[in-house]
Order: sequence, then structure tokens, then C-alpha cells
Amino acid sequence: MFDVFDSNKSGVIEYSELKKALELTLRTPMSPKLFNLYVKGQFENLDKNNDGKIQFKEFIAVFDKVKKSEEIQNLKRHPSVWI
Repeated sequence: MFDVFDSNKSGVIEYSELKKALELTLRTPMSPKLFNLYVKGQFENLDKNNDGKIQFKEFIAVFDKVKKSEEIQNLKRHPSVWI
């Protein structure tokens, strides 16, 4: 998935690449102003070292958090798996 976002194959995801990918994949309609705020927030959330680029390890860290969160939610919904 990282390679899809990294459209120029530079090894990092730049702001413009993230914006383009979100334009193509976001299913929730937003005004241009709200969309730009959303992209900015997502970029800042992903760019942990604040270098203005999203490294592969920063990108993967978010997916690890999502996966762990989903696993916790599944355990809460199905407490019988705890036994």
C-alpha cells in the first residue's frame, strides 16, 4: 500500500502524494477547506519525526495501531475468546 501512496517512487510519501491518494480514496464528501484540514491533520499524524515526509516506518506504525485496536474491539465484542 505504501507504494501506491508513494507515486513518484522516492521512498517517502510527500504531502502532495498523500493529498492525491486521499482525493482518490476518501468516500466522505467534504468541502475543499475541510478536506485540506483533514489532509493536513492526517499528514501531521503520520509524520512522527516532523521532517515533512512520511517514511515507511511511520506509515506502517499507523497500521499496527489500527490492527491492535481492531483486535481489542473484537475481544470486547467476543469475551468468550478470553477463556
